[in-house]
Amino acid sequence: MLSLMVFAMSCAKKVAVSPAPVLTDEMAAAKETYEANCQRCHHLKNPAIFTALEWPRLVDKMAPKAGINEEKKAAILSYVLAFAKK
Repeated sequence: MLSLMVFAMSCAKKVAVSPAPVLTDEMAAAKETYEANCQRCHHLKNPAIFTALEWPRLVDKMAPKAGINEEKKAAILSYVLAFAKK
């Protein structure tokens, strides 16, 4: 039975995992901006649940509701794009 499980696992499709982006001081500040502004209205989303193509539209839609300026919007977008689903 064990050998069958080992065989099945060895045949499983291998998925490459990208390394997580480095959290620089600038990226840490962007993360803080994301957390401070976005969780006021809803639970924070894990950036990896949306793609880099989806995030700009979402941030554009939410920015006016959150009352954030272009600088904060750019910071939030840079953070979520760094961790977006590939």
